[in-house]
Amino acid sequence: MIDFTECIEEFNNYKGSEKKKTLIYNDKKYLVKFPDPVREKNKNISYINNAFSEYVGSNIFKMIGFKTQNTILGKYQYKGKEKIVCACEDFTDKNQVLYEFENLALSSNPDKKIETEINDIMGVLEESKKMIDVIETREKFWEMFIVDSLIGNTDRHNGNWGFLLNKNTGKTSFSPIYDCGS
Repeated sequence: MIDFTECIEEFNNYKGSEKKKTLIYNDKKYLVKFPDPVREKNKNISYINNAFSEYVGSNIFKMIGFKTQNTILGKYQYKGKEKIVCACEDFTDKNQVLYEFENLALSSNPDKKIETEINDIMGVLEESKKMIDVIETREKFWEMFIVDSLIGNTDRHNGNWGFLLNKNTGKTSFSPIYDCGS
């Protein structure tokens, strides 16, 4: 198992609920997710196994042909304790920027709060047809939805999927699948 403890650390620019670091491993940037044994308020949800579910979920998507983040299971020493972590390779670069769906939703209908309801999502896609390929996005969304259902990923909210924008060409595409653990 790879030990990420001595990797170069950068300021973390990733969002989400679990503990994470931005580390450089083999000259590539990784979002490294730590186990988070905290239970969500008023819910019986624990993310203690999130490193494993992230790794397995991402690899299931990859095995059936989806573009997805590359993941590595590893360990990280913190205050004398070994933590099992999942390193998620950053698929963005200076030319490819990730825009999460929730950012697209924020720029849509100013009279409506956008939730994770199917009608809301499809409405945002339709309103964004000048920026994205709506037909391709709908198809990839439903494929992602089906696999999430099969692997038990209940955490595919509006911040856990999105689009890559090529800053040189201005073209957008459905991003690789990421955040597959729950």
